[in-house]
Amino acid sequence: HALHVPKLKIYDTSNQPIDTLYDTAINNGAAFVIGPLLKPNIQTLLNDDKLSVPTLALNTLTDAPRNRYLFQFGLSPIDEAVQAANRASRDGYHHAVVIAADNDWGKTLTTVFTQTWQNNNGTIIDVLKTNTSKNLSSSIATLLNINKANAQYHHLKRVLHQRIRFIPRRRQDIDFIYLIEQPKEARQIVPLLKYNFAD
Repeated sequence: HALHVPKLKIYDTSNQPIDTLYDTAINNGAAFVIGPLLKPNIQTLLNDDKLSVPTLALNTLTDAPRNRYLFQFGLSPIDEAVQAANRASRDGYHHAVVIAADNDWGKTLTTVFTQTWQNNNGTIIDVLKTNTSKNLSSSIATLLNINKANAQYHHLKRVLHQRIRFIPRRRQDIDFIYLIEQPKEARQIVPLLKYNFAD
């Protein structure tokens, strides 16, 4: 028997409202829909009761109402935190620092990661909670003990009354950092880690 190969038609969800595109796909004969990716678009289709053929959403809504046409596919952040802890443990890391957004999302993932890490006999050295009111540069320097190294330098300089060649050394009891942030914040934190000798 000849193998039936389905015909695929791709729609750009950035140009039109998702409910309009979904209607277009159905009117064009779609018997199965893959997508959308963004959670608000999935929610829109559910709210508008648009689903009329099997639809594989490429994300997950934790509180999605039951719908016989909706199938959700995605890696939840909780699963990701568990996998990260297990993988780092298998790779031989033992002493972790967690840097996380100071909100419910960050707290939940910190708890999940910490529990999994400790179940693997890992040690959490410290947890840094970040928010918009904190000075990120200062917080990272404090976390890595660079501020103490700088303080020791200034103390020695005062005592010896001469210039000293000085390269600060970060704390050495960390071998793994787990970062739980949105992309915008992560793009600020990673360079600060490198700047403070945690590259």
